[in-house]
Amino acid sequence: MKNYIEKGEFLHTVLEDTVKGGDLVIKEDTIGVAVSDGNGIDLCAVAVEGVFELPKATGVALSQGKKAYFISADKTVTGVASGNTLIGYVWETADATNPVVRVKIG
Repeated sequence: MKNYIEKGEFLHTVLEDTVKGGDLVIKEDTIGVAVSDGNGIDLCAVAVEGVFELPKATGVALSQGKKAYFISADKTVTGVASGNTLIGYVWETADATNPVVRVKIG
């Protein structure tokens, strides 16, 4: 196939902010996770498909299959849509005491 470019699992981009590998990244309308640290100047790889363990809002229980939203103020995941950004779906149930949740993005 002459027009095939790549699988599209990673976005190679320059980010506006400094990030650590594993940080959730929102680039325009694209959600991903930084593969490595990025300094806001050089090209950074961002995974745009897969299941990732992300910080969860304190005291929130999230059930498998529920939509997952990003709270930009504290960089955590919640199940509340209002004022937050849809990032994917909860991959595994996380009870209220769990500090992280696994989320399927892409």
